[in-house]
Amino acid sequence: ARDYLIWYTDSTTALAAGATFTGSSRDTTGNYNKFRARAYADQPGTLYIDQSRDNATWRTADSVAVGAGETKFLEAKVVARYVRVRYVNGATPQGAFELISALVGIGA
Repeated sequence: ARDYLIWYTDSTTALAAGATFTGSSRDTTGNYNKFRARAYADQPGTLYIDQSRDNATWRTADSVAVGAGETKFLEAKVVARYVRVRYVNGATPQGAFELISALVGIGA
């Protein structure tokens, strides 16, 4: 079996100081078993992966601090039907930001 991916560009819009970007809900119905995210920011912040059983109540599955000028990766096992990526910027407005994610599936 080989993994397959569906990629998303969640945002490339710089965030204001203290702002939060919340990505679209992704339905994992099918053979998806992992959700990956990658964030780059020129200012510090925190990258999150959230999961929900009902697409209404969200719980943080994992998070990682992103330093200024760093690219960070995060991966979570899918244990709920819906997943999304979230990013909380720190105290300084961003000049550059990129947030992408991928659903990882089990190939035949």
